[in-house]
Amino acid sequence: MSEFLIAEDLALLLLNDETGWMRGQYADIALAGAVLTDLALLGRVRLTEEGEQGVRPNRVVLVDDSSTDDPVLDGALLKLIGRKVRFQQTTVQLLRSYAKRAVLARLVERGILEQREVRVFVVVPMKTYPTVDYSHEDELRRRLFRVLVQNEEPSVRDACLIALLSALNLAAKTIADDVSTIDKRAIRQRAKQLRRQHWAAEAAYRVIQAQAAASA
Repeated sequence: MSEFLIAEDLALLLLNDETGWMRGQYADIALAGAVLTDLALLGRVRLTEEGEQGVRPNRVVLVDDSSTDDPVLDGALLKLIGRKVRFQQTTVQLLRSYAKRAVLARLVERGILEQREVRVFVVVPMKTYPTVDYSHEDELRRRLFRVLVQNEEPSVRDACLIALLSALNLAAKTIADDVSTIDKRAIRQRAKQLRRQHWAAEAAYRVIQAQAAASA
């Protein structure tokens, strides 16, 4: 099976290993930003630049809609076909419902998660995804701890992952079970810096803020 997507890594970090419930009220928005990040790293989408003819800057452009050989990303590309240029936040919203469903299904297929059905209020069926194989997630947390606490230089993938966690304000909670043992403020600032350097994570953050404001 193909290499892990950033979106898969993010889902594993957001899931409660035992209950299979996902942390973060707006996790689906962050996962949409993660899928968009994966596409951007492959050169399938990009942002328009100042001075480009016929388009305003900082819009999302679909560069290449040919197969990536990854079903999750190919499904995302299908969602983007049909309009050449989109606002960043609109693109995140477009992928929102698809990303979570597709990424969790992939992790079940890999044998890392198990899909279970529980009933909420006795009658409402809901799916949960408890972790079966912890090895990949444990390594992720160790890497992010080294970046955020020990100031190790992040890889591009880890920088993107931290940026997406920042969109949910969950960077500190993700790397330490006991947040009293770490400098939460320093970690938030570091994660925020990385978020501002990665446009898809920043777009997800803006969507989350808008949703939170609307429901306040």
